[in-house]
Amino acid sequence: MSRANAEVRRGRPNGAFSFLHDALCAPASAEQITAVSIPAPVAPVSRFARLAGENELFLWQPRQGVSRAASGAVELVTMSQANSLSELRRSCAAVLARVRSVGYESLVVTPVLVGGLAFCGGRDHESAWRPFGDGFFLLPRWQYGVDGGRASLTFFAAGSTTSADAEKVVAQAVQLIAALEAPEPDVPRALPSRREIRHLPVDQWRMLVEQALGEIAAGHFEKVVLARRSIVAADREFSSVELFAHLCAANPDCFCFAFAREGSIFAGASPERLLRRVGRDVCADALAGTGAVSGAVSGGGATSLGVSAQALLASEKNRREQRFVVQAIAEVLGPLCSVLSIPDEPEVRPLGHLQHLSSNITGRLSADLHILDLVAALHPTPAVGGLPAATALAWLRTHEPEERGWYAGPVGWFDAAGDGEFAVAIRSGLVRGNRAWVYAGSGIVADSDPAGEYAETALKQRAMLQALGMQA
Repeated sequence: MSRANAEVRRGRPNGAFSFLHDALCAPASAEQITAVSIPAPVAPVSRFARLAGENELFLWQPRQGVSRAASGAVELVTMSQANSLSELRRSCAAVLARVRSVGYESLVVTPVLVGGLAFCGGRDHESAWRPFGDGFFLLPRWQYGVDGGRASLTFFAAGSTTSADAEKVVAQAVQLIAALEAPEPDVPRALPSRREIRHLPVDQWRMLVEQALGEIAAGHFEKVVLARRSIVAADREFSSVELFAHLCAANPDCFCFAFAREGSIFAGASPERLLRRVGRDVCADALAGTGAVSGAVSGGGATSLGVSAQALLASEKNRREQRFVVQAIAEVLGPLCSVLSIPDEPEVRPLGHLQHLSSNITGRLSADLHILDLVAALHPTPAVGGLPAATALAWLRTHEPEERGWYAGPVGWFDAAGDGEFAVAIRSGLVRGNRAWVYAGSGIVADSDPAGEYAETALKQRAMLQALGMQA
């Protein structure tokens, strides 16, 4: 069926698809990347992903703002031991500088690179983490974006495109838009039933916490965040699309994300924004101090953690944990901002079965700094690393029992202007085939109790385990 016939069959004027075809066929140099955007129906981004497939897939649903789905890769910029984050930023800027954007009937879509970074780079990664490495950012082949009541579909093409190839792209666009218009509700499909969950033994965790408490007592650091993982084996392979759909349905107040790359999937529902930059305005979350909403029962053989919001606010241990994060963010952003606003007191932020102490920190930059430069300065905050950061990280490298990979690293997107948004990739896990590694961490300070901290990590794993179809 020709492009025009496809449009007529769907009752469309021969406009948007013809525009897509002609824009792709316009003369272009070998270096140019053409981004062509057309209007699209508003739908959950997971619906786009079901048709786009599992390879080189990025899914992003923030607490507010633009939800994104991206598939394929026109350009990929990777982070490694051989290059620094500043070099990565320059390479990304060079990619975005090659993009020429056009949109149907004045539709404006800003091209973005999507990706993330490992919690701690410069190491040999375990096999399941290897496709992610120290980090990468990619310019997708297809991107679907939803901003409130508007949506767009963008195709990125490198160099010149023949009419025949443009016809194939149009046929794909027709198919994608038809799927997005599907009238049936977007209900997450069934996930595998549980076969096995293996947790880190409580005794091993207790020994690790006691070692950390010894270091704190000796004055080597004030706080360190210990992470553990549980290993899930299911009766069939997991799907990044269905995993993401389940995470979004159960965690509407979080940053839900999923990356599928070379057979591995990294996904999660993070409550914590690392940083958002719009022009010179910046915003960061200082999130730390955790309790169950009301007597939630944890898994892994640990005790219950249930506390009230008032008790969480009154807890000196939790207030101290959260204060460390506020101070660390203020120390980084303060010298870079002409104005920095920090609430006098944290608020209690409920998130399903958990609640946290949280402060929303806002500021205005004194200079035009790229969001990647700010991410490099902020990560890792004491919410996921420790204090002092360098000492705590050095200790974690030699004492934490498993590699974190991208767990607790920054994930998100940015554009050519240096605007963007990154979340801290907590409440997350790595999936490959029918196996999953689910991570959670807990901040250890002077008066931490090993059993209580284990119970906290079990509660934090619950969102990811339930999205995998398991019972925590």
